[in-house]
Amino acid sequence: MKFRRFLALFLLLALLASQCLCLAYAEGEEDFEQIHIDAGEALLMDADSGAILYQQNAHEQVSIASVTKVMTCLVVLEAIERQIQEGLVLHGLPGDEIHIPGAGVVPGVVLGAGIAPDGKGGTNIMSFTETVRLFKWGFENFSTKTILEEEELIAEVPVALSKETNYVTVHPAYSVQSMLPNYLAPEELQRDVALDAETADAPIAAGQELGTITLSHGDIVYATVPLLALNDVSVSKFLVAKRAVEEFFAPAIVKILTVLAIVFIVAAVQLVRSYLRRRRYGRNDRRGGRKAYRGRRF
Repeated sequence: MKFRRFLALFLLLALLASQCLCLAYAEGEEDFEQIHIDAGEALLMDADSGAILYQQNAHEQVSIASVTKVMTCLVVLEAIERQIQEGLVLHGLPGDEIHIPGAGVVPGVVLGAGIAPDGKGGTNIMSFTETVRLFKWGFENFSTKTILEEEELIAEVPVALSKETNYVTVHPAYSVQSMLPNYLAPEELQRDVALDAETADAPIAAGQELGTITLSHGDIVYATVPLLALNDVSVSKFLVAKRAVEEFFAPAIVKILTVLAIVFIVAAVQLVRSYLRRRRYGRNDRRGGRKAYRGRRF
């Protein structure tokens, strides 16, 4: 009876603890500020990892619009670096320009959105103000965290064709830092290890790539990093030769032909022995038959 009460109390405490953990995690996500950008499309990305922090209509097909200005600006800046200024004709809206010392007039770059009243008798260039707001939101809700260390030992990969060891340890090729939501800890990321083969064949050199590890959370992939062998593994020539023989006889047709060859050899040997026996006894008969038995000599 006491055992049943103790078991019921233990299960109740475990259930309450799990609910508390779920509430704590949910509160972390609820504290994460959501944002909507006053523009048709928007994208915020971590330049180092390529992880998308925010997207708004990112897959909508739209005209290139102000992206042409980016290309124009790039061409102008490259021309300035090469000191090619003559014969360069630039077109833009009045006031849509900046001055670079010694470089003449260069068009400015404005990415999308329109112009809206600021409530003070002036105007706001929405592409600039919304970009500032998006960057501010990103820095307030995300932070750079180390999600993978190069020194970590990730897995032990089985090794074949070696008498030295049965496995080799793999580690990440490099450390990784990524922008994560403030509520998300690196330990909460899912780690998926994909090996090139279930068993690695010797010889193996230290630093040889044997697979990859992917870190993700939900639909977001933060990094995919190669996994490298920690140390060298030597090969056994005997095991290599043994495998070669096994692989040679592995196909069914080879096995059938081998059995037929053995049967043929055995039959040929028996035929040769019978032929030699008949030939020997036939020679004795031609010489007058077998000699009579004269008894045992003492």
